[in-house]
Amino acid sequence: MYKLVHPHITTALRAVRLKTTNSGVKRNSLVFYLNGSRVEVPSYELEPTASLLSYLRDNRGLTGTKQVCSEGGCGACTCIMSKYDAKTDKVVHKTISSCLVSLPFVDGTLVTTTEGLSKHVNDPLHPVQQAVLDNHGSQCGYCSPGVVSVLTGQLLKNTNSTNLQLERALDGTLCRCTGYRPIISALSCFASDVDGNSDKKEEMMKFCSEFETNFPSELKHAPEPMVLEGLQCSWSRPTKLLDLLEKRAKNAPIVAGSHSFGGEGATTQNMAHMVAGFTDVGYELHLHPEEDPLGFVSIADVDELQTITWDTTHNDMEGVWFGAGVTIDGLASAIHSKMKEDARLQHGSPLSYSIWPIHNQTHYFGNTQVRSSGTIGGSLVNCSHVSDMVPLMTALNASVELVHLSNGHMQTRTHYMDQFVLGDRSVDIKSNEIMTRVFVPYSRNGEYAISFKYGNKRRVDTISTLNFAGRVYINPDTNIVEEASFVCGGLGVSGLHITSLEDVVVGREWNMELVIDGLLAIRENGDNIVQHSRHLPQGKEHQKHLLEVSWARAFSYYSEKHGLDTTYTNDIMDTLHANSLSMKWGGDTDSGHGQHRASQDYEFYVA
Repeated sequence: MYKLVHPHITTALRAVRLKTTNSGVKRNSLVFYLNGSRVEVPSYELEPTASLLSYLRDNRGLTGTKQVCSEGGCGACTCIMSKYDAKTDKVVHKTISSCLVSLPFVDGTLVTTTEGLSKHVNDPLHPVQQAVLDNHGSQCGYCSPGVVSVLTGQLLKNTNSTNLQLERALDGTLCRCTGYRPIISALSCFASDVDGNSDKKEEMMKFCSEFETNFPSELKHAPEPMVLEGLQCSWSRPTKLLDLLEKRAKNAPIVAGSHSFGGEGATTQNMAHMVAGFTDVGYELHLHPEEDPLGFVSIADVDELQTITWDTTHNDMEGVWFGAGVTIDGLASAIHSKMKEDARLQHGSPLSYSIWPIHNQTHYFGNTQVRSSGTIGGSLVNCSHVSDMVPLMTALNASVELVHLSNGHMQTRTHYMDQFVLGDRSVDIKSNEIMTRVFVPYSRNGEYAISFKYGNKRRVDTISTLNFAGRVYINPDTNIVEEASFVCGGLGVSGLHITSLEDVVVGREWNMELVIDGLLAIRENGDNIVQHSRHLPQGKEHQKHLLEVSWARAFSYYSEKHGLDTTYTNDIMDTLHANSLSMKWGGDTDSGHGQHRASQDYEFYVA
């Protein structure tokens, strides 16, 4: 429940404050708009550890937004958050899980719940609400507000969304009643590539136009640095890297991801959390509500962390720098735009094979709500062994840039991912450092990369049973493999290299013998590879089998791009898949089939 302090709280209690810094101007309240109306929450009524969802339901009576999983996985609590982007002079819309984000996270934004949608139209129901009703897409009603918010948010972002884009927007929204078919029928009414329903489409276009026009003028400015001080917890929002570094240097202890720098005896109660999208910290606060942190340092609006620099060099390699604060959605959008405008990076070009897997992987990273707020830097710093991002970035030989202050000047150091990742939720980052950006080198002629995710029953919004990322460099002149990197996730250790497979491949001529030798290496060393896995024995056997499938699929892909006949490897994959279908995993005779269908080949998925 959201903690609301009585307005007549004593002066002495109001005076309880945490130390402010030069990372922002101390404010007495946060300001945002809720369903078109201005809301101001005084700092003495503010509890930053409480969620936006609890505020909406308990303080505003907006119970259309549902509380179900409280983990950002079901979509029932979804709201639309609209924020002005001063760089583009446009309003950016994203759907967020209100159960995860803290209330100060929405300072300076417009938040729209399902109740607020119909305020913008003449009819009692919003067009999307009416379409869901007309197509019998709501039964118990718990998922319906989230469904409506997600679809509306997608149409606000792109009024010409296709049927497939609208379907994918629902990947973080669960429904246990309708079987999704009525919901799919409802969203098809607004799809640009589905004929008919011109009246509904016209009505929705009108809504989107009016929504943009009515965006509050008070919010049309760049984010400003600020500090809000609640009774037990503070919220700080620097907007410049220098301010963030000064705060990091002078006001440790601070928690970055899962890494604390408070020294011996430090706990989350006496440290501040550095947050970007709140997708991980919000989840942890739900699991451990007793561990209230000292405060939060939001890096979501630090300018220098949002940049993307294409066609640059690092360590004599051409590539791209991605700002650590770029969201997963922003990453996907930037790569997609670059591939459309730059022929050198179009699919199939020599430079593209390291960039394409990142683009395609983003579609299966978390869910729509997580991707809209979660960042590339947050994923890498958290460094969970089930991270979708760590194995791929490690296999691609990516580098991270770390910045700290020394005598008032910024100093940088860079690490390859192999050096940066120390273990599960453990990375080489010092107490005064900030990860600022990530460098991904373009692929060379003869270099290919691919990544797979095997989900637990579901394709998206799921913790992976196994992640597999692989990169090989085959010298075009000699046909010899000079570099190979095969990295796994989900096995209890972050950035785990399959060294036995790498040893078999490097220095060999690329031919069909390699696929068999690689499979043998995995089988002979399978127990060592999965020894730290947290699965039961049957699950470990399944993971070893998925490693074999992954190597066969990767070999087939590399061979196809390299101009080899893949008939033989396709036969091997058919055999391995057939074995997968017959496996029993966890005592469920259908689990093998479910796992096979849930596996995703990022490379062959093209938006």
